[in-house]
Amino acid sequence: MSSLHGGNPLKQLSMQTSAILNDAGWRPGIPRRRGKSPCNGGDSKWLQFAYQFWDDRLKSSLAGLDQELLERSFSARCVLSECFGLELNKHHPSGMVFTAILDPGIGISHAHLCKKLSLELSLICLPIGEELSQAIITLAEDGRVFTIGCVGSGVYLIGNNFDEAIVNILFNNPRVPMSLNDSDLQFDAS
Repeated sequence: MSSLHGGNPLKQLSMQTSAILNDAGWRPGIPRRRGKSPCNGGDSKWLQFAYQFWDDRLKSSLAGLDQELLERSFSARCVLSECFGLELNKHHPSGMVFTAILDPGIGISHAHLCKKLSLELSLICLPIGEELSQAIITLAEDGRVFTIGCVGSGVYLIGNNFDEAIVNILFNNPRVPMSLNDSDLQFDAS
């Protein structure tokens, strides 16, 4: 089982990102058993979680193909299996603290935004956490990581992979704005 970019994004981390995750409590290769991770409990629990973020139009195109969903969401499942509940913090000399919490449950109340992003990109995009209590962090099946602003700040590509995204979040690096908050994709409460 692998994503479009070759599988587990945790196997391709820089030393900097590995150190950040280790400081937060990550233990490579060891699934975290805390909380209510959708990764704990087997395929059926994961599928139940993942289907919340699929637009009905995407579901109908894969009706009955649970195995395909498992394969296409493999990257997100790997990250959440080992990193669920981690709080990543970076204190800057200015006194600001940049934070990311790896918990997909945060994104459930914004499932409609993940569905719309998935539909627009024709990819599965699952929430893996939250940035600064302001944006949902989503991991697409092709490995790219996006943030979706909960307060209407739009959609940003924050990394072409998980490693790059963590560095960009914690060091407040520039993001690539997506035009998905304009006429391409209306982020409303529907």
